[in-house]
Amino acid sequence: MTPPPSSLLTAAPFRLTPRWSYSPERRDAIDTLVIAHDDPRLVELLEQLLPPEHTATLAIPQGHWDFRDPALAELVACAVRELPAKNLLLVAHSQGGDPEHPHGERWNPPTGGDPRTRIRRWRSQVAQAEAHFVEQLARLAEVPVADGRAVAGSLRLEGVLYRAEAGAFVAYDRARGEFRCLESGEVAQ
Repeated sequence: MTPPPSSLLTAAPFRLTPRWSYSPERRDAIDTLVIAHDDPRLVELLEQLLPPEHTATLAIPQGHWDFRDPALAELVACAVRELPAKNLLLVAHSQGGDPEHPHGERWNPPTGGDPRTRIRRWRSQVAQAEAHFVEQLARLAEVPVADGRAVAGSLRLEGVLYRAEAGAFVAYDRARGEFRCLESGEVAQ
């Protein structure tokens, strides 16, 4: 991981040290700021899928995502001001952390008992992860970044959820309020 400009490290009294990944020598070429769940496998996958010379990745444990938090909002606003990005991509993980547990404990697939009960519990966990993601994407859209404009008015904001149980990414269509498969464009089940 390459450190960000020093102004991003001191931008806000954020309670974590976020992990950054980007090429400082290519700073002016960055067009996408990615805020992703801090899962090394997920970040590595994103680095393989997204052009590294045009992407800056800020990895923060999903359990700490609350874009109403002034420190996190200021960190995002500072990154938007410092980097020439035109796009902001929020990437969550379906097993990234229970919003009720702010330290980002991983959810484990339900084990033991009746298989139908385990499937219902697993679906409930995925539904909770999706709901938390949608809520945080809406909050991120409202973060003020520059000249009184919010993220949604300054950047192209996209949201993607990695469904670990399926090994696939789904995009959240904010206009329709639904998840869509990236490859087919069909509504994700």
